[in-house]
Amino acid sequence: MKKLIIILIFLSHTLFSVSYNNYPMVSLKVIQTGSSENELGYEYDPGYIFSGGPQSFAIDETGDVYIADTHNKRMAIYDEDINFKRILNVDGSSTVYYSSSLEINKDRIYGRDQESTFYIISDKGDNLFQYGFGGTELFNQLKTDKFIWIDSVLFHHLADGEVIAIENQGSEYSLYDKREIKDIVMGVSVDADNVIFRDGEIQTKDFLTFINHMDRNLDHANGFSYDLFFKMVNNKYLGADNHQNRYWKVGSKRIIVFNGDDRLIDSFLYDHTKSDSTPAIHPDGSIYFMKIQAEQIEFFKITRQW
Repeated sequence: MKKLIIILIFLSHTLFSVSYNNYPMVSLKVIQTGSSENELGYEYDPGYIFSGGPQSFAIDETGDVYIADTHNKRMAIYDEDINFKRILNVDGSSTVYYSSSLEINKDRIYGRDQESTFYIISDKGDNLFQYGFGGTELFNQLKTDKFIWIDSVLFHHLADGEVIAIENQGSEYSLYDKREIKDIVMGVSVDADNVIFRDGEIQTKDFLTFINHMDRNLDHANGFSYDLFFKMVNNKYLGADNHQNRYWKVGSKRIIVFNGDDRLIDSFLYDHTKSDSTPAIHPDGSIYFMKIQAEQIEFFKITRQW
């Protein structure tokens, strides 16, 4: 219990007090808005859910930046210095360029739109997976943002904590419950607390699940829980770097970093006026930000110093 109290005090200080590090956000490049090859789309409509500029962006293992160019209905790809490389025209049956969540893993692009339709797109733009929960009996049971991709399988938590998995088998989709998941992807398991593991490593984008996992063997009989401590905090998993560090955005303008041993190694504020979408993690640990305006979209970077 003493360890629990120390962790809570440390986390409360680093998460909610003045940042003990202040890293500069350096401007990388300004891209004009428009529909030409080296431009990004912008459309303002206050009654439209996708009003504004690109919905999201992500960085692959080589450092290339993939931007969901929503209003031009395409993926725009730039190098790590935000120099234009190419346009990826996506299969017409997919709307991955509307993604509110975007990930790149090797030769595949993983996306999820605001209406909980999930996609996998190849690096050629082919639609490999598209599953929409809207209109299904599962839609109202989804636990918001508690999903992960492992290979080509979508794992999602339901409101009651249970885990389901969806796999694309040609033109058909198969739905699996927790008991069947171990038979889908090698090394994947779900424990009694519905936490997903692969080869013994926790797989989660949920900060609370991760924090609880760090301290899951302690006695919580006094009724004080991390859930109560963090439930008021908006958090989002940003990704991992080549140094096995994991990154979360906690609240509106704080980033926290855990190393491969699940130790908190840094916590800092960033200038949220220079960021209008979820930040992206470069393989070297640098953090990229995208500032969206009607005439231009500017990219900023914090270089890893932790």
